[in-house]
Amino acid sequence: MLPATVSILPESVGIGISSGTPVNLQFGEPMDPAAVESAVRIGPDQPLRLRWSADLRSVEVWPAHLWLTDQRYVVALGERRFTFTTQTAPRITGFGVRQANTTAVNLSQLREAGSHTDGSTDASALTAISLSFSAKMDRSDVERAFVISPAVPGVFAWSGPVLTFTPAERFSPNARYAVSLSGAHDAEGNPLAGDTSFSFTTRAGAQLVRVSPAIGGTNVTDTQVVLWFSQSMQADASAAALSVTDLVTGAQLSGDRTWDATRTQLAFAPSGGAFALGHRFAVRLGIGAVDADGNPVNADW
Repeated sequence: MLPATVSILPESVGIGISSGTPVNLQFGEPMDPAAVESAVRIGPDQPLRLRWSADLRSVEVWPAHLWLTDQRYVVALGERRFTFTTQTAPRITGFGVRQANTTAVNLSQLREAGSHTDGSTDASALTAISLSFSAKMDRSDVERAFVISPAVPGVFAWSGPVLTFTPAERFSPNARYAVSLSGAHDAEGNPLAGDTSFSFTTRAGAQLVRVSPAIGGTNVTDTQVVLWFSQSMQADASAAALSVTDLVTGAQLSGDRTWDATRTQLAFAPSGGAFALGHRFAVRLGIGAVDADGNPVNADW
């Protein structure tokens, strides 16, 4: 026995139904379960499980696995129609790359913190990646789905709905990285929807663009060595990495190292105020010289 038609309009039996919970159909009299179960249809089509009440006046309609998210379903039973909508799919609500020693938890805060979002072309090579989600996620599944290309080893950390990936090594300067979370699921098993792919490009490292005296110069009368860089440098480390050696005596010169206000020009003045006449000198910017972003800058002449 099937229920009689009461209206040509579908009866709403739920809004925002969780993907793993049933909807309940009510009847005015006890029903024949076999007749109902053979007649029930659902669109979009998917396998169902039905669970009856003891008095056979109501039945819970369960998905065999999960309802699709962001979906309107229509249940047809004879000439009667029931309708319900399901919950919103989980989505990534914020993506950002930031200095690894700062904290940022959502898209607006990432921007306010001076961090970089999808498509950034000026991300630090010393960067952590943050993603925030609209729902509680299956953390191990998200970490499994996380792919960064070119591949970089790293560690994951969670703070509520925010995942942070911190690389175990520096990103390469002036390189584009793509991040994907395709196939990740939330804690209920719903697949991640919306945009799941992002990218950023790290800024180029500093270059040594000019030196004085000139490389290979002769009859030099300069009283100091000056190096010009394309970007700001880490002053103390880079100054300590600069050495000037008298190739005639083999001695490394002592002297004063000074920077301009922008830390893009480093000058070395030897103690005594002048270089020995007729001597040949080697200048080396060795290990430890790094720009403000930590990229190494080395040179010999």
